[in-house]
Amino acid sequence: MARLDERQGQRVLFEALDRLAKDDVTPRVELVGGGPLEAELRQRAATLGLSDQVVFCGWRDAAAVREHLDRGRCVVLPSRAEGLPVSRMEAMARARPVVATRVAGVGELVEDDLHGARVAPGDAAELAAALGRVLRQRVGPL
Repeated sequence: MARLDERQGQRVLFEALDRLAKDDVTPRVELVGGGPLEAELRQRAATLGLSDQVVFCGWRDAAAVREHLDRGRCVVLPSRAEGLPVSRMEAMARARPVVATRVAGVGELVEDDLHGARVAPGDAAELAAALGRVLRQRVGPL
């Protein structure tokens, strides 16, 4: 649901996943979208030992995105910058908690502990803590 580029913060997500793995929390992460950082992110996932946990799904149409949302336990959007955060609205419309950065209109869409969690952009430790907290609150498979 996001372009794989500098603005979307996937590098920070990988740092957060590495931190979570050290606490034996290993959620399966499906990256829906493509972009200029894909090769780098694939290499980074391999370097951090996250290849079994991170799936690169590529671009998907609206119906496939809904299927991903319905399968998922939460949506993580660690953006450094946003316009209108449509992907957050889509996740919330599918009753999925959102772990997102405090950029653009996120503060108006995501209320901590009600809709998920908001974190500072670029803060892997805060992202890992929030993601772990949200995952522990939800029922179902990781």
